[in-house]
Amino acid sequence: MRIRNIFLIVLCSLILPGGILDSARLFAQERDSAWWDAGYIYHSNAWLSSHSITGLSYMPVTKLSNATLSFHKVKGPFANFHESDNSERITAASNSVYRLNPHVVMEGQVQYEHFYGRNMNGSALINPYRNPVDIDEFADSNRGNKKLERYFLTATVSAQVHPRWTVGGRIAYEAANFAKLKDLRHVNSLTDLNTEAEVSRTIRKGTRIGASYGYHRRIESVKFETQGNTDRQYVSLINFGSFYGLAELFSDHGYTSEVRPLVNITHTASLHAGMRLSPSITWYNRIYYSARHGYYGEKGTTSIVFTEHTAPLYGYEGSLSWQKGTTLHSFTLKGSYETLANKENVYRSETSPAGNQVIVYYGKKDLLSQDITQLTLEYTAFLKVANNSSLWTIKGGAGYEDRQQTTIRYPFFRKQQLTGYRVYAAGERHIIKGNNRYSFSLSAGYGGGSGTPQHDGLYIPPASGQTPPASGDLYLYREYEYLTKPRVQFGPALQYAYKADSRVAPYLRLAYTYTKAFDVSYTGHYRHSVLVTAGCNF
Repeated sequence: MRIRNIFLIVLCSLILPGGILDSARLFAQERDSAWWDAGYIYHSNAWLSSHSITGLSYMPVTKLSNATLSFHKVKGPFANFHESDNSERITAASNSVYRLNPHVVMEGQVQYEHFYGRNMNGSALINPYRNPVDIDEFADSNRGNKKLERYFLTATVSAQVHPRWTVGGRIAYEAANFAKLKDLRHVNSLTDLNTEAEVSRTIRKGTRIGASYGYHRRIESVKFETQGNTDRQYVSLINFGSFYGLAELFSDHGYTSEVRPLVNITHTASLHAGMRLSPSITWYNRIYYSARHGYYGEKGTTSIVFTEHTAPLYGYEGSLSWQKGTTLHSFTLKGSYETLANKENVYRSETSPAGNQVIVYYGKKDLLSQDITQLTLEYTAFLKVANNSSLWTIKGGAGYEDRQQTTIRYPFFRKQQLTGYRVYAAGERHIIKGNNRYSFSLSAGYGGGSGTPQHDGLYIPPASGQTPPASGDLYLYREYEYLTKPRVQFGPALQYAYKADSRVAPYLRLAYTYTKAFDVSYTGHYRHSVLVTAGCNF
């Protein structure tokens, strides 16, 4: 083996989770694995393509590893209210799945991401759709640049402890920093811990049932500050839903005055069942229930919890894999229904008998009632499969989402109903000539939707002099157009890979996507996306 190839294998093994294992085991894998297709391997068994941890025990290969460095450039005005019309993202990632012995399989991933976006405004949060309350800049003229750094680590292990029993565990940790570089500045800190434990039992040959429990804690702290002209007044929209809520002046009081954490805690219970319907067909099913609750603010006798929310979710995930000769068919169906309720605390600062200022709560007011239904269906086919690789990969799918919500600032309310859908298809062809493999792919999609962006009303006539809630109409209609207006999307991709030896294949991939939107007024009509990836499979 050439020295440079040995160096490449050692280097990749060190940066991957599997690399901490005995390096001699790296060579105890199947021969000629350079062209292996990770997508095909994971779709070859319905348990493997699912969320299941113990499904890793079905991994058919000893080791599967990948390391990538990518650059993603996006430019164009067809963007959501919180997104950039001109951004770059650099991502370095490595992942590996490794069979330690016939009973134990491990999987791990490490990822670093750096994002820089220009002309950004809207939400001060990393992802406003993960939270029941949002904070938006009221003036769209105050756009500025933002940067995000994200670190992600996950580790999974599945172990067969008995001929019929398999146990597994997963831990995923994410940390991120997000900042706007122009007043009104925000500095965000995110910590996200997601753990899960699972046990499954084989009740008869080809049939396995299981259960799992997951705990997820996500805390995003936000601090607002000014470093430029402190004489200027900055106003934020406290968005309780549908860009309807409170216009707050940045000062030493209120939602934006101090470092405030936005907390989400989720408990998830799942039941799993899978079976081999025939020697060539595997079927997997998972039903789950998630109970999410959280708050915005700081718990304590002298600090304020502004809002508290609960969000139960019911979900289903199913997959089926059918190997017929040299063709693999894979089907995936996912669906979920979540209902969220957010309430605002009624409080007052009072003096305790000891002379201290304490926060006293008197009750709660309804803020947001939200129902979200999501459905996705995907089909993937791998044609002319040999040695865990296919000459053709064909994929198609559809997605549907319905969001209905009512935002209340009594006696005022705003109702909103949005429905979105998308369909897409893609095909990829691999051509192998000696130690070189060329891949050509083309994708296309169409999306649209419908709905009512706002319907404002009154429960009772307001009191004399009572002003209506603040409304961010520009963001409201920008989001509505982005989620519901018709758009088409297409893009080609090219990839070149070189077999350095029987187990190592570095590659370079270039992908371009163009999006064209129709009938829009608040967003632009187009968006370009270029993704360049340098990677190595080994």
